[in-house]
Amino acid sequence: MKKTILMFIIALFAVGVVNATCPTSMSGTISPCIIDVPGTYALSGDLEVTGPSTVGPNGAIWITASDVTLDCSNYMVDLISEGYDFGILSFGERVTVKNCEIFGITSNSFGAIAVGSDSHDNTIQNSYSHDNFFGISVQGTPSNTIINDNVVESNTKGIYIVSTDSNVLFYGNCLNNTENTDGPTNDYVICTGTNWDYLGEGNFWSDYNAGNPGYPDYDVDCHPTLGNPPSTDHEPGHFDICDLEFTAAGSGTSFIGGGFGGGPSDEAVPELSAIGIGALIISVVAGFLVLKKK
Repeated sequence: MKKTILMFIIALFAVGVVNATCPTSMSGTISPCIIDVPGTYALSGDLEVTGPSTVGPNGAIWITASDVTLDCSNYMVDLISEGYDFGILSFGERVTVKNCEIFGITSNSFGAIAVGSDSHDNTIQNSYSHDNFFGISVQGTPSNTIINDNVVESNTKGIYIVSTDSNVLFYGNCLNNTENTDGPTNDYVICTGTNWDYLGEGNFWSDYNAGNPGYPDYDVDCHPTLGNPPSTDHEPGHFDICDLEFTAAGSGTSFIGGGFGGGPSDEAVPELSAIGIGALIISVVAGFLVLKKK
């Protein structure tokens, strides 16, 4: 792993100028950037990334550090006009990408949100990937990638998995794409390296019906012409029963969400105002006096 990261860093500097480091708070229009320092990064408004990347492949946000959280706070990442190979690409370990609405990646290289070679312990959650070639891709990661509670729709291919060894947990997602899952035709890992349900929670599929192979389970397409055994979601549902609760904070538009929370963060907890607390105290005291009088 260290050798891979070293070779990657050498490759970055070999081209001369590298992308700037991403700020910890992003909004408006920025150039492609790299998250190369551990920590928490967040969007404070809708984001448009413009201009060519100075490193290849051409993409918007690289994550090369480990122990990173990128929270888009339910704002949009608009990449539709640039022809990028990816939107967000992680090469780190213990990286979480969440609450992102991302679209516009028409290249078939990586995808809107991607986990790259030799990275592991990554999480992609509570995000909305639409109108891309690949919605989410996992390429060459050895273990422990968790993809949950995402909406992946209106992409050419929803989920693309390449040479992943084990422990990809994929659950609670809503998929409605031209082709919901795919991997190289000569690669078996889409079947053997992925768990399509976890602790009794599966996914919601646009093509789940009584005619689906494996019904009432859902058999994921595993290129059976190669003799691959089926990879099965044991707790499937249909896409149209996904929740309808999430509103993008930046765009103000509602869209279908599996497990989404609404508002600027999926971890937001409602707080009582001072007036609300005062009213609550008055109500409790008044109730106590009434009971005492009786």
